[in-house]
Amino acid sequence: MKDLLSIFIPTYNRWGILEKTLERTLESISGDVRVVVVDNDSNPNGKEKVEAVIAKYPNVDCRIIKNDANLGADGNVLRCFELCKTPYVMVLGDDDYLVSDFLQKIKKFFVSNHDIGFISFQVPRRYAKFVQRDEAFNSPYDMLQVSANWAEMLFVSTSIFKKDLVMLGLEQGQRHQLTCSAHLIALFKGWDAAQQLDPNRSYEFVLASDVIIDSGGHAADHRSYSLMGVLKGLSVVRSVFITEPQASVVRKSIRGATRYIFKPRVLVKDFFYYTLEFGFLQAWRQLCRSRFDLMYLIGLRSFWYRPYLHITVLMVGAWHTVFKK
Repeated sequence: MKDLLSIFIPTYNRWGILEKTLERTLESISGDVRVVVVDNDSNPNGKEKVEAVIAKYPNVDCRIIKNDANLGADGNVLRCFELCKTPYVMVLGDDDYLVSDFLQKIKKFFVSNHDIGFISFQVPRRYAKFVQRDEAFNSPYDMLQVSANWAEMLFVSTSIFKKDLVMLGLEQGQRHQLTCSAHLIALFKGWDAAQQLDPNRSYEFVLASDVIIDSGGHAADHRSYSLMGVLKGLSVVRSVFITEPQASVVRKSIRGATRYIFKPRVLVKDFFYYTLEFGFLQAWRQLCRSRFDLMYLIGLRSFWYRPYLHITVLMVGAWHTVFKK
């Protein structure tokens, strides 16, 4: 597997978290896969703990590569594909743990004669819809139509990518980093480009039934207001996929994602705490920037959540104005 798949772990200023993740990762792979940590120009304090973990596993080809400058979160993920030397890439979040039998679960996909373009594995307790058996598709759009959940693809730690396909769409991915979906855009646009270059070339895009992540996001910050940024980014995806039927498939899958994980009720909670921390005016500006995107993101549910969000910000803003002075 070493010449077939590499695991890349992008990180920024989280050496303590990465230390735990890397220990679990190196235990799981037993030297059969290369591991590369891509440091997004972090503060070096704490790096020695990660280097000590690497030193404990001399049988594993593991190293740290530091970017000359901070490329942003999505930029650092795309950097992993640029650095990869093997045909397949797995980008593992620095706070995601692999299951102990990870290698056994992925090997079966590489013993056939099929050219795998992408594999999406399951995440326990993360989504309402589970794949009961492995399903293969000839197009990423066909796969997405069945999944109907952009979040399943977006969670990068549960995916294995064909590097060449991503590289064909890398420019599009880099151009749309603010969508929070740069790696997916690179994959889909890469497949579009591959079809233009050779319409007879076929790939398999797989929805797998296995789970390969034991603990996803063990260091997640639930007060980071991350959903506000994610939904703002996803609203921009509509400008990337503008031709039919691809545009409808992507829109449906994004709305599916807002049902399963990027739930608008969590957005209300984010705005509640955001208003408490930053005050009414700043929260109102954020709300005004995002409210017109809700129709694309959640469809008819936006007629309920728009006034709900406004009332939340107004009430919490009034409390903040009166009692924080």
